[in-house]
This record gives sequence, C-alpha cells and structure tokens, in this order.
Amino acid sequence: MFKKIFKNPYVLAFIAGIICLHLIKELAKNRRSIPEPMVIVSDWSLTDQNENIKGKSELLHKPFIASFFFTSCPTICPKLMQQMKEVYKRFIDKQNKINFISITVDPEQDTPKVLSDYMKKMDIEYPNWFCLTGTEKSIYEVVVNKMKVHVGDKQEIEGAEGIYDIPHLAHLALFDSNGNLRGLFKTNNDEMAALVRAANFLIEQQEQDK
Repeated sequence: MFKKIFKNPYVLAFIAGIICLHLIKELAKNRRSIPEPMVIVSDWSLTDQNENIKGKSELLHKPFIASFFFTSCPTICPKLMQQMKEVYKRFIDKQNKINFISITVDPEQDTPKVLSDYMKKMDIEYPNWFCLTGTEKSIYEVVVNKMKVHVGDKQEIEGAEGIYDIPHLAHLALFDSNGNLRGLFKTNNDEMAALVRAANFLIEQQEQDK
C-alpha cells in the first residue's frame, strides 16, 4: 500500500512541496537575522524636546532607530531626517514596540525649545520619537565615547557668514532592546529596506522573549 502511495506522482509532488516550503521558511528566517552587537553601549541619559530625561534606561525593552543631526545643518541633515521619516512610516502601527531618537551634535544651539520647534516644523511630533540634547560634554560622552559614533569639530563654511557644518555620521543606527548598537545603514533604498527588516526582526525577537 505504501509503495503505491509513494509511486503516486501527486503525492510525491505534495511531499516535495511541503519540504520546499519548510526550506524556504528556514532560508527566510536566516536572511532576516542580524549580526551580534557592534558596540555594547553603557548607560547614558540626555534631555528630550520636552525637557524630560531620556536615556538608555527609558528606552530599554524596545529596539530604537537613531539619527545624528543638528537643526541648522546645511548639508546632509535634511536628507537624513527625511529618510528617518520614511522609515518611521513603516512602523506607524507599531508605535508601542519601537522608538526613534534624533541626537543633536550641536547642543549649544539646539536647546529643548529649539528641538521642539524643529519637530513641529518637520512634522515629526510622534509619541515615540524623541529629539535629544544636553551639554557639549554629555553629547560627546554619549555619542562618541559610548556609542562609538563619529562627530567632528564645528567648521565655518567659506563664503557663507554665520553658517557652519559639523561633520557627523550620515547613517541611521539601529539599537536593540538592550540599548546596544546592532547596525549602521546608509540612506539608499536597499539599506533602508535592510534597516526595516532588521528592526522588525528585533521586534519579533523581543516579543518572543517576553
């Protein structure tokens, strides 16, 4: 009887299909995995646009996506913030599962009030998106020493009086629910798609661990 069953081409096709689906599922899972932490980030805290303390402790138990910017940036920041907004749209229905932060590298100018006005201007007033500032010392300690993200010195732009640039990371950064850096992503379409996949993987991983 079993010989007849396994000689049936339809049965064999069904079994092969089941095996293929299982393999495809496993391959998909592997493709959606992400590397181990790039940087183990120690505890930190800064001040958000509402003058509330926001730091690693307040962001724990959820992955978060971060950008580094300053409100008067004349070069890469507008594009970087626009890409951050596009990524945010992918998680609009997961506001309780992920956070977004934007850390200024020009804290002397970017006070909480300036950041609050900037968020209104940029239409990024979301309950899980925080713009963070602090003292120059605390920003350097958090961004450079703890997150290991590059920030350069302020540079006057020749021929443009009063306008300056501050070299800084032009990627979006993904942190896991323990606050550790898991990846840096350029702003092209392929890498933004990879960021979304990686963030969703971390969200699913966090839910499984509950």
